[in-house]
Formats: sequence, structure tokens, C-alpha cells
Amino acid sequence: MFRVTDVQFTDVRGKLNFCLYFQNKKRRLMINKRKYYNDHYIYIRTGVAHEYQLRTSLEQAIKLFNQPCEYQINFIQKNKLYAGFSYIWVSNFKFGYALTSRSINGIKIDVPLITLSPYTYDDIQLEHLRSMIPIDQEDIPTQGYFEIDRAWVKDGPYHTKSYELVSSYLPEWITVKYLSDKISKYATVKMITKNNHMVITFPQINIIDCMVYDSDGICNRVQICNIKFSSDTHDGKFFSLMCRKLMVTNPNNDNDNYNIYFRYFDTTVKTKSSKSTIL
Repeated sequence: MFRVTDVQFTDVRGKLNFCLYFQNKKRRLMINKRKYYNDHYIYIRTGVAHEYQLRTSLEQAIKLFNQPCEYQINFIQKNKLYAGFSYIWVSNFKFGYALTSRSINGIKIDVPLITLSPYTYDDIQLEHLRSMIPIDQEDIPTQGYFEIDRAWVKDGPYHTKSYELVSSYLPEWITVKYLSDKISKYATVKMITKNNHMVITFPQINIIDCMVYDSDGICNRVQICNIKFSSDTHDGKFFSLMCRKLMVTNPNNDNDNYNIYFRYFDTTVKTKSSKSTIL
């Protein structure tokens, strides 16, 4: 059982940082309530919108913005039902400014420079709304609207490295280049120099072939993926926001789709050499 032992407010770059300290007999933990922002990431309250409706509104807004901007949507669904929110990555952070009530220079303003156009409810959405809202049918609106905010992340659990993510049981056809093409855009720091000569590039992607014994003693060959972002950034956290579940498609077979699930590297997990072997 944990108990609160201390509450502290510290000043971090002019902002209060609220920390709770919990303690049990074995260890003392800190839960950091600070939020980290990155203007390449946007949080959208989508209501009952379909992904194609969000995509259509987003592309119209980018056209109005009239500057180059690529995007990636993480459309959240829970059990194939409406989750009501999504995350978007945009290559041009000034477009993020424009959507979240800031000027091109990042200064807060009263109204956004660009908004996402509303979407028209289809029969499926109307039926869902009628089942949720106890009002007369004629009172149900015909359009839905998107609410936009800045996306944010927090520190991961104390025993994890949030700049390093791992995944197991990858499809056999997956390659480092394939993953790099999907993931590299989420790295804000692409390269660092250590000891004045050694250059390290990010993200670092490794795919390792292992032989793993299951509970029945049967040996299985699996592929494990390890991805590292710069530990001086919050790139790993934001990558997790967008790609905790990453759908990949075999380049040689459009019908061969696979979901890869990423998690933070857990420093408490120790792999026993008798249970797995790196090939």
C-alpha cells in the first residue's frame, strides 16, 4: 500500500511543476504531473466522426493554409466503436499554431487562424446519436464539429525508459528500412555528436532474431524490435502517442496487414539466457 508522504511545487522555466511523492516499505516513487508539448502534434475531439471525414476536413484546412504540410492521423477506436478523439502529427508546426489559436509566430490569439470544417452525419452516425441522446428525432443536428487542442504527454512510469520502445513478434518480412520510413518523421533530433567525433543518428532501430522457449518448453523463432530516440527529447513519448499500435503492410502483398504493438522499455525486466537466445 502506498501513502502520500510529500507534495512539492517546483518552478521549472517559470511554470509550476506539481509532484506527488508516494512511499511504501521498499521504495519511494515520484509521480510527475508536468505536461510536455510539441507543436507537431494536435489533439482532436472527433465525436462520432469517421476517419475519412476527419481526413477530408484536415486536407481542406491544409489547402487553405497554403504551405507544405504532411500529416499522419492516429484515429482512436475502442472495440471498433467511437472513442471520440484522435491525434494528428503535422510536419509544419506553424500549421499546428494556426489550428490552436496562435499566430504564425506562436503568440496566443483569441481565435484560430484556421479551423476544421464540420462534417455531415450519415445514417450510421444518426442512429448512434439517437440511441445516446434522449430527445426527439427532429432535434438531432445534422452536422458534427471538431474541437482542437495541443497534444501533450507526461513522463512514463518510473521503471521505464520512455525514449526507448520495444515490440515483439514482428512479421518475418519487416525490415529496418521499412520501419525507418514509417518512424523517422517523429524524431525531432536526428543526429548528435559525442566526444567530438562519434555521430549518433535517431531513431536507432534494431531488429533482433531470437529463439524463445514458451511455457511448454517449445522453442519459437521471433523477431524483437528496439527503437531509441534521443534521451534529451520527448520524442519517444510522442511516438507512443501516435504509434503505440502501428499497422504495417507487406510491400509485396497489400492483403498482408499486421499490427505491431510498442511499449516503453522496462528496466525491471531481465531476460534469462536459458530462456532466449539471440541469433
